[in-house]
Amino acid sequence: MTDVYDVDVPKTLGEDGKYSLKIDIRSDDDVLGPGLFIYGFMPGSNAEKQGMLHVGDELLCVNDIDVEGGALDDLIFAMQNEDYAESDVVPVMVR
Repeated sequence: MTDVYDVDVPKTLGEDGKYSLKIDIRSDDDVLGPGLFIYGFMPGSNAEKQGMLHVGDELLCVNDIDVEGGALDDLIFAMQNEDYAESDVVPVMVR
């Protein structure tokens, strides 16, 4: 069984002047089963530099909202949680 852990992932300032995670996420129903999985990082992103998340990690919870087995729409909803809009980190739980 794979470990489950919590990470406060730092946001990265983009060229558009907005902060985001700069992580590539895919929704997978075929290969790994339903869920949201990390498949890459934008070069130089703070999330990549932190080194706590890895390609293949499954997102279980984002901004205290359950996204386990979810689709990209679930992730978008979780990222828009106003409680974390001004924060420089995004709390996530991964497996």
